[in-house]
Amino acid sequence: MAKKILVVEDSQETQDLVFELLNMSDYEVHPAMDGLEALDMMESNIPDLVIMDIKMPKLGGIETAKKMKEDERFKYIPIIFISGLSNVDHAGIRALGGRQDFVSKPLNMDLLLTKIKNLIR
Repeated sequence: MAKKILVVEDSQETQDLVFELLNMSDYEVHPAMDGLEALDMMESNIPDLVIMDIKMPKLGGIETAKKMKEDERFKYIPIIFISGLSNVDHAGIRALGGRQDFVSKPLNMDLLLTKIKNLIR
């Protein structure tokens, strides 16, 4: 059975790129445009991993991850944060606890796939 990955990204271009890569790699991919949509989707379809942009409208990646960590159903889901920001708060990401990683934009797809495989073996 294919592993489920939720891709939370407000840039349609980045979302499409990641969606295509993961589909070709035999993952079941579910897109969301922001953190609120992602949390809503997880109520009925819990993913094996979340790939999430840090800066998004409505609810950003760090805030969404904090809400995930407060819910017993979602707190152990690994997260790969992605961002094009140069001033990413890596200490804040580590402070979330659990299993997470980070990939900067523009995305290196080989690196992203390696990190996915390491987090959902």
